[in-house]
Amino acid sequence: MAVRYRHSIMQQYKLTFGWLVRCGRECDGLSQQGLCLILKNHYSILLSPQEIDDIEKDCSQLAQDSSLVESLCELFEIHRDWVQQIRQQTEIKANASL
Repeated sequence: MAVRYRHSIMQQYKLTFGWLVRCGRECDGLSQQGLCLILKNHYSILLSPQEIDDIEKDCSQLAQDSSLVESLCELFEIHRDWVQQIRQQTEIKANASL
């Protein structure tokens, strides 16, 4: 029984690209709208708060965009190789809002 419980906890809190984005944004005290503005003004990347939300929930193919990933790594000061490894392990979920 303890093994099954531990497995469900690990599944619930597994490290994904979306989780990294959300944690980076929240640690910097940014709203999703604030992150959109920084990406637009400093990196010329246009995203909506809904697209940020989809990325954070691992429901977006945008997480595969290398220029977006590079910009987020720079913004949140995250090592690119580590993020690349996490991205390769992140399964994109079907978008529930469709």
